Amino acid sequence: MKNAKHPTVDLSKVAKGRIDYLLGLARQKWVQAPALSRRYVQLARKIAMRHRIRLGNRLFCKECNAPFIHGRTVKSRTIRGSVKWVCTACGGSRTVAAKGQKRGKSAA
Repeated sequence: MKNAKHPTVDLSKVAKGRIDYLLGLARQKWVQAPALSRRYVQLARKIAMRHRIRLGNRLFCKECNAPFIHGRTVKSRTIRGSVKWVCTACGGSRTVAAKGQKRGKSAA
């Protein structure tokens, strides 16, 4: 039975909006307040886990919660067709596939 006072709301859309807002704030505030920026990323991750929303691995460092800002918080190097990202805040690294390439072994 639907309640007229409380219309149904798609919570995943609300959660995605909040996650996008928090990650945007984290990118903006990194220079002034890195600790606050990390907290914004931590909150966005909590919301994503609660609502089972995938964030991917290209937005922030999973070790220290620093938002990835190219040239400022992450260095990228191309190695054998893949891109290696190194977080400048903690030194953690991540290897991602280069654009246009798929993961796994190629069919020879």
